[in-house]
This record gives sequence, C-alpha cells and structure tokens, in this order.
Amino acid sequence: MLWSKIKNKYKEWNIFNGFRDNGNGFRIKIGYNTKIGNNTEIGNFAKIGNYTEIGNYTEIGNSAEIGNSAEIGDNAKIGDNAKIGNNTEILNSMGLLYIIGSKYTINISCPEKRLLTIGCKTETIDTWKEIYIAAGGKDGMGDNQIEEYRKYIMLFDEFYGEK
Repeated sequence: MLWSKIKNKYKEWNIFNGFRDNGNGFRIKIGYNTKIGNNTEIGNFAKIGNYTEIGNYTEIGNSAEIGNSAEIGDNAKIGDNAKIGNNTEILNSMGLLYIIGSKYTINISCPEKRLLTIGCKTETIDTWKEIYIAAGGKDGMGDNQIEEYRKYIMLFDEFYGEK
C-alpha cells in the first residue's frame, strides 16, 4: 500500500497482535520516529523498526522486517519475508549492485578487490566461480538454486569486470 495514502490515518487504525490494522485486513507495524519517503510501497504484515529511514520510491515486501536505526535508500526493493537487521544500511550509491536471491543476499563488498558476499561468506568473484557448486551443495541448495547463484556470480563478474 502506498505510504502517502495511509500515513495520516495510520495512528487511528486498531492494533491487532502488535500490528496496526486498517479494518480491511491490511496490517503493518511502523516504529517510533521512523521516516518513510515519497511513493514508497509497504507490503502487508511488514515491520519497520524505530528510528529507521526509508527512501523515496522504495518497495517493502509482504512480511518483510526492517530493524531499528536501519537506512534503506531510494529505489530499493526489499523482498517478501526479507529480514534487514538493526543499523543496516542499504543504499544506492557508487553503483554498487545488491541482489536478494532465493536463499541469500548477494552484494559486492569491495569493488576494487572484486570481493563478493553471498549470505555471510565473502570470496573473490574468481573464487566463487570455482566453488559455487560445492558451496551450494554444502548449503543444501538444489540444482536450480545453484544455477540461480551461478548466474548472479557471472552478472557480478561482468558488472565489475576482470582485474
């Protein structure tokens, strides 16, 4: 639901299991002193923590959770059921690529060194190209997910070029 259409009435909504309910089954939870930008879409059952800033034209998926004091930049897309921790920054700066995959997020940690982080493991892009099958199998991924992450690795490889 578009935040600009509901923000003035949000505090009047009834509270249901910790969520504000608009009376039509749409429920969200917005923390204290949180700033939400223009044209931001917020999904049903989304939770946004205290002192968090959400940029303009951002999409927050259904049942997504964004922690306290987090900062989500303009034009970000946070998927359904995603969990963004406290004090996390997801910004659209310096052309950094960030992907929310089916199991893990993928982002470039250091463009100069071509360090790629998948979930909580960081390796060079070249190392990921060598170990993605074994790493995916070890994490319980099926063939389709392994192929999904191979494509992400190749996209990052192309986007950040050979060193």
